[in-house]
Amino acid sequence: MVDSVVSFLLENLSRLLNDEIKLLSGVEEKVDSLNNELKFIYMFLKSSQGKRSDAVVKEVVSQIRDVAYKAEDVVDTYVAKIAKHKYMGNKIFKLFHLRVLHEVNTDIDKIRNRIDDIYKNKKRYRIEQGEFQSQDFVGITESLRKKRRDVEEQDIVGLVHDSNVIIQQLKESDMRLKVVSIIGMGGLGKTTLARKIYNNNQVKELFPCRAWGYLSTDYRPKEFFLSLFKCLRSSTSDCDNLSDEDLKKMVAEELKEKKYLIVLDDIWKTQVWDEVKDAFPDDKTGSRILITSQIKEVAHYTGTTSPYNLPVLNKDESWVLFCNKVFRGEKCPSDLVPLGKSIVENCSGLPLAIVVLAGLVAKKEKSEREWKRIKDVSWHPGVEDILKLSYDNLPPKLKPCFLYFGIYPEDYEISVREVIQLWIAEGFIKKENQNATEELEDVGDKYLDDMVDRNLVQVAKRRSDGGVKTCRIHDLLRNLCISECISENFLEVFTEPNINTISSINSRRLSFHCQLPCYKKYVKPNIRSVFFFLQTNIDYDVKSFKLARVLHSKTFGFSSQPNNLKRMIHLRYLKTLFRGDLPASISCLWNLETLYVHDAQKISSEIWKLKQLRHLRLSVREFTKS
Repeated sequence: MVDSVVSFLLENLSRLLNDEIKLLSGVEEKVDSLNNELKFIYMFLKSSQGKRSDAVVKEVVSQIRDVAYKAEDVVDTYVAKIAKHKYMGNKIFKLFHLRVLHEVNTDIDKIRNRIDDIYKNKKRYRIEQGEFQSQDFVGITESLRKKRRDVEEQDIVGLVHDSNVIIQQLKESDMRLKVVSIIGMGGLGKTTLARKIYNNNQVKELFPCRAWGYLSTDYRPKEFFLSLFKCLRSSTSDCDNLSDEDLKKMVAEELKEKKYLIVLDDIWKTQVWDEVKDAFPDDKTGSRILITSQIKEVAHYTGTTSPYNLPVLNKDESWVLFCNKVFRGEKCPSDLVPLGKSIVENCSGLPLAIVVLAGLVAKKEKSEREWKRIKDVSWHPGVEDILKLSYDNLPPKLKPCFLYFGIYPEDYEISVREVIQLWIAEGFIKKENQNATEELEDVGDKYLDDMVDRNLVQVAKRRSDGGVKTCRIHDLLRNLCISECISENFLEVFTEPNINTISSINSRRLSFHCQLPCYKKYVKPNIRSVFFFLQTNIDYDVKSFKLARVLHSKTFGFSSQPNNLKRMIHLRYLKTLFRGDLPASISCLWNLETLYVHDAQKISSEIWKLKQLRHLRLSVREFTKS
């Protein structure tokens, strides 16, 4: 199977070489030659299909990735240097240009030498074409999307008895505040069961006041209490600057004297319960708290009733769930039933494994030959192997998009509009037909729908037209994302402040989920995308991001050095806090497609010179003329 990340990188690099040809004067021939060499490498990647488990092939592909990254760095750096100095006097610029030309010529020669070494490895190991290939992505039709929505709530299998048991516990006549808990391993469907109960009409009537909060391993007090408050009150615009303790008190005040149901999803630590429990007053109104957890100790610690152990599905339930996902209301052909049941047995009754595997099977030809091939590949796997199998069988164009979900914190509700804009900025999305009238955003919607169909992405909220508004990714699938991201040098996620692996971080993208004493030492010159999911504001030296295409943060600012923004000519997506006057020099960012600016004092009308701008959202006090 073609290495998706490297394949995408090579295609993107080819586009870059074509797009920046005006700035590449003096090295056109060498750049064109390098482009041709990279195209041959792409063909080599295709010839490695079917042997990617071979350690030798993995090593060769790793070498290709490093070469492709290096080529991208050389071209991007060259373009940035030329753009920076093109306004010099003519004589000075020519002298500078000669020096840069010499540097880039030398770098390209080094890259071509490394490519020659790779070809030697190709001949030495005789890598040939394999058989198990991913089928091309096929556009999702509107009728299929509608059919999926219709069965979304109907294909929950094996939870009727479980939900009845929990609802009876919630309905008990005891007026004291009680905690009811659901426990079980990841992927069993604890959240699905809790959501089914939360949306039950009988439960809605019983508890007129309801709220849902995610805790997870990456618990953040402010975000948690804000999420509860949003469920309880429609407007929370005045809450952003409040402390954690103030928000907790506001939640408690909102619940006072009411009969409420609070769902605390995915709680991992007893300490977290100790931190949040004061937000839930016991006014003897018959209120209930429903928690889900993988940790039995947590359930016993928090609960006033015995934890409910959610069982795995039995064989019949497993088969029904599989068929619901694969055939969408149709019957499985009788000749495929024995083979299908043997495939499902490998999932050991774990719903997540079943639906992900079903998502893979649904995209394949419904024949004994194809199902036998899937069974042979997935024989006696663990859950991780089943998830990995579904990832491996994604169409190459979807793989970088799926890996991108790894940037978000655990249990994060992801804006589909935002993630599609990020995919576009990264160059992940291409029109199927260059002459087609559909926008890139429409193609992005199809990409997302396909991943939803494959059960790799969960729908959180829908738009009024039925499209996906927000989504989530299961913890186990997020772990798979991060694991693959690290192996591909695609993304590095920082969740703990005591990180000691700085020298080994070679990823092109960084996502910070925690406060660090010094961000600069983690940001290397070749970084392409940086994400900050932090609660406190930071101000950063943009010179470290001269090759960046994406900067994403509501708490990240450039206030101390606004004019340095013009150096970031490769930037395609910018979401930032900017307390001050946004400089007119932002018009130099000729590649910028998406711009979100919060808290700016003034912004110049020069912004309308951004010819590539597709999306603009501003929180600004004053517009000024240049």
